[in-house]
Order: sequence, then structure tokens, then C-alpha cells
Amino acid sequence: MQGKISNGVICTIDGKYYAFKAEDIKNLGNDNIEDLEGCGVDFVIQENQAKEIFIIKDSCDSTPLMPDYNAKTIKNIKLKAYLALACRFLTALPFIEESSLLYWIAMIPELFFMYLVLSSLNAITRSETLPRNFMISVGFGVIAAISIMMIADFQNVIPEEVNAAIASSLKVTGMFYLYYTFLYIRELAYITKQKLLLWAFYLYILYFVIDFLGVFSAVWILALLFFAFEILGWVRFKEIQKRGENDKIPWF
Repeated sequence: MQGKISNGVICTIDGKYYAFKAEDIKNLGNDNIEDLEGCGVDFVIQENQAKEIFIIKDSCDSTPLMPDYNAKTIKNIKLKAYLALACRFLTALPFIEESSLLYWIAMIPELFFMYLVLSSLNAITRSETLPRNFMISVGFGVIAAISIMMIADFQNVIPEEVNAAIASSLKVTGMFYLYYTFLYIRELAYITKQKLLLWAFYLYILYFVIDFLGVFSAVWILALLFFAFEILGWVRFKEIQKRGENDKIPWF
């Protein structure tokens, strides 16, 4: 059941009120009860009291300077997402992209922060597929990245037949990477009610297609649009939608 915190109790759309205790809020983090006025919550009713409470809509969306990285509140989820985006932006810089060491130094924190984002969302939505698809996507992405580095750094040492085999396997690995990335991004856009995140992924695909075709004049425009859409999606994120058995997740 869903409701809103008002004057120290939870009120629902049918006009009923339920008392609750602070210890029953599962994702309170370091917030104070006084700061939760007007926040949307998801809860269950036990003995006419609200239990198993999760904050799903944050009315006070200010970001603390020293966040609790285990707090599953919307403002902290957004901060983790911003940190992941910042690391991703670093990996796109030419001087970092050309260095394997610098690339991984920026990539690993991005994956870490995004894992924290999805773990926090998963604790609230109880999705069975969101973290799984992300981890599978990361696995295929790492394999693809290592394969690319092997071809680039050792193409003059490795026999031509081995290079060809690596290149062929890279195509298959890349397809699986894009497929599982699409699955978790699509579900993420549904949970956060932000289709901009899904549209950003489509721009991401178009970016790689244009880059592959060699139309370099359009590559940076698409890259900027991709980042802009994703940033705007997280800025606009203010509500979490729980998963259900008969969910129909949109494609666009």
C-alpha cells in the first residue's frame, strides 16, 4: 500500500491514517523523522499500524555534503548516479581513453557507484532482474574491453588467425553486452519513471553506429546529447515505482 507522511502519521488516498515508528522505515538512513513531511511511502499494514515502510517519493530533495552511502533515499541514489556519470565522462576524455590504466581507474568507480544505485533501488522495488542484468552486462563489457585492448596492443605479436578469432568473438560479446545493458536500462527507466534514461541508451547505440561508420562530425554531438539526456533523467528523478508480476515495461 502507498501513502504520504503527514503530521507524524501515514495517510492514504482513501482517507485512512496509520501510525508508524521510525525503526520501521527501512531506508531512513541519516534523515530525521521531522524531514519526512510530505514524503511518499510504500508500506504494509500490521495490527492497524504501518510496517515495512520504504520511502519512494522524496519531497525534500536536497543532497547532503557527506552522504551515507548505505542510505536508500532518493537524494542519495541521485548523488551516486551523478558520481557514476562523472566517472563515465572522464572515460570519454581522449587522453584517458587512450591510456588503458587511466581508463580502468575511471571505469571501476563508475561501475561501483552504479552498482550502489541499482542495489538501493533493488532494496526498495525488490526487482529480481535489475542487479542481475547489470552484472551480466558488466561481465560482457569487461570481456569486450579486454579483447579490444589485446587487439590494439598486441596485434603485431599475436598471430593473424588469433587476432581474427578475437575480433569475431568481440562482435558476439558486444551484442550480448548491448542486450543486457538494454534490459537493465529499460527496467531502470521504468522504476525511476524517467524515459529519458532509456532514450539516452538509444542515443548511446546511435553514437557507436555513427562512430563505426566514421561520421566523426556527428559523434561528439551524439555524445553530448547522450550525457544531457541521462543527466536530465536523474535530475528529474523524484519517485520510485515498485515492480509487479504483470508489469508492462515500455520500449520508448
